[in-house]
Order: sequence, then structure tokens, then C-alpha cells
Amino acid sequence: MTGAASPTPGGQAADWLRDLHNQPGVDGTCLQAGGRVVAHDLPFSDERAGDLAACIERLCESYIAVGRRVWQVFFGFERISVLVVTRDSLRLTILLRPDTDPAKLTSRATRLLLDLNIAPPTRTEPTAEAPVTAPGGMSRADFEKLLTGLVGRVIGYAQAAKIVQPPLQRAGTNGSMTKADARRIGLEILEAIPNRSKRAALVSEFLHSLDA
Repeated sequence: MTGAASPTPGGQAADWLRDLHNQPGVDGTCLQAGGRVVAHDLPFSDERAGDLAACIERLCESYIAVGRRVWQVFFGFERISVLVVTRDSLRLTILLRPDTDPAKLTSRATRLLLDLNIAPPTRTEPTAEAPVTAPGGMSRADFEKLLTGLVGRVIGYAQAAKIVQPPLQRAGTNGSMTKADARRIGLEILEAIPNRSKRAALVSEFLHSLDA
């Protein structure tokens, strides 16, 4: 189990995960701070555990980007289920055997995150001078993150980045965007979504986020 011999807080996390792994129906657990694995006892390599942590972090960040913080996510597959419980930037992922009721484990995992003495990672800004946002507008970085998160739900994040970048480059935006520019460019980007109903839903969410 990675992290088992680590000093506190990693060692503390390993002890907690060991107790959680002993619960009926649990096949593995992983605690991460942001995209960094703190400790895990997943039935595969540290490298694959890191890949899973990165996927979980991208999933959580996609919701955070549009102002929707999540505290619990559950995926049910044919041979395994995946439960993710979050607290701030901490994510606790639990692999469950089929037909395992996640309710009791959700409660236990939530208590673990609340009691565990690990400070969530601090979100640091680039050392370069922070962009100045125009009154009533938004920074280009925030705009790009918002649109990539929205479009990425439909076509994947790699493809979303390719769609978001060209309109921004053509507009010649630097660190700051007016609200009118953000609205115009955002609607142009969302027009690339082929499915009409999905496009309409994303447009509605984009406009709501822009006005928030």
C-alpha cells in the first residue's frame, strides 16, 4: 500500500484507508490532494493510481469551472463501481464490488475526510503579474477554463481546447475581456457543438455563469 510507511499526514491517511479497505465490498481506495496521490491501496501500480487521480481531478475541476462544486460522485459499471467523496481539494476514491451498497461507505468516507488532518493544497496563481479584469468582464484564463469545461463535457477536453483557442486568438484578447466580448466569443465557440439540445443547454449555462 503506497504511503503506508510515510510520515504524517501520509501515514495517517494510510491507516485510515486500511480501515476503509477492510469494509465489506471494498476493493481499493485512493486519497488525493488535488491531482497528487497521498496514499492508496488500489489493486494496481502507483502509475495507474496516478492516472486515476488525474482523471478524478479533471472531473471535479470541470464542475468547479462552472461554479458547481461536487461532494459525491458514483459510477456503476458491470464489474465494479466507483465512489468519489470530496472535501475542498481532497478526493477519496473507493472501488466497490458489484451490488455493494455505497450508502454506509459514503458516510464513513465523509467522516474520514472531515477528521483527517491533511490541509487541502493551496491554489497558487502564476508568479507573473496577475491580469487586470475589465469592469463587468473576466480574465481570459477564467473564460478559457469555463468554456473548455463546458465544451469538454460533450466532445472531450483535448478536442475542446482545440475549439476554444482559435476564436480567442482571432479576437486578440490578452489578460482581460469585457463582458460583451466574452459573450460574443463564447457563443461563437458553443455554435461548434453539433447536437442542438446539448448546445442549447451549454449556452444557457454559459450565459448564467457569465451573469453570475
